[in-house]
Amino acid sequence: MAEDKKRDKPPKLPRAYSMKDLSNIVYQVFLFLGEWRTVFGEPEIGATWFIWGESGNGKSTACAKLASMFTQFGKVLYLALEEKKGKSIRMKLREAGITDKSKNFQLLPRSSYQELIQRLHRKGSADIIFIDSLQYWGITYKQYQELIEIFPNKTFIFVSHAKGKSPKGSVADSIQYDAAIKIFVEGGMMQVKHRFEGGGGSMIVIPELAERYWNKTNTTNGTQNHSLEIAMTFIKKNRLQSFFRNYLEENNLDANQFFKE
Repeated sequence: MAEDKKRDKPPKLPRAYSMKDLSNIVYQVFLFLGEWRTVFGEPEIGATWFIWGESGNGKSTACAKLASMFTQFGKVLYLALEEKKGKSIRMKLREAGITDKSKNFQLLPRSSYQELIQRLHRKGSADIIFIDSLQYWGITYKQYQELIEIFPNKTFIFVSHAKGKSPKGSVADSIQYDAAIKIFVEGGMMQVKHRFEGGGGSMIVIPELAERYWNKTNTTNGTQNHSLEIAMTFIKKNRLQSFFRNYLEENNLDANQFFKE
């Protein structure tokens, strides 16, 4: 009978928090300084970070600079599944300020999902973990959820390939939506969005690339805008607005971007 009562006992439900409970919580945050604080604010320790961008835009350099900065706040483990322990990643890490004397940094060239969990269970294991890249690691979204649930006080930074301006693949896309800090790297610049107070904006990681890329982009956009102005002048001069508006509506195009009320 006693065993039957035990079996019938309902599972323990998660705790619900009042506003007073929430007000009494003391959150552990990264106290960044200077430009890092300006852009990233004070992100919570244990929040998920997500970095993505197309090849050749400075994503690896951005990760190296982030890793170097994070060594001031704890032990950093960089899972370099793509570049492994090659010459290129060594160069980027050195340029970012990680030297032979950097005791808070370790690079891991390969690890399975289960091996990483086993490693992180060890006493004195890393506080901040870079996964570079999601596509090479090949985990599922369920495994991602399990990982952050097992280690709620560790900060995971997931690095992803991109397809255009979006993360490549459904798993990467789902983690990007879940992440508290989202960093899109384009043209040598990090474009940052997050859920915390303060911060947000952009940070240049490769000045030479950023200058070439964004000057070219601005010139192209300026040429396109000038061509549009010429076309709209012609349409108005020849009283073709109604024909043009009908054409846009028939093709389900937004007329408001051409006709300002």
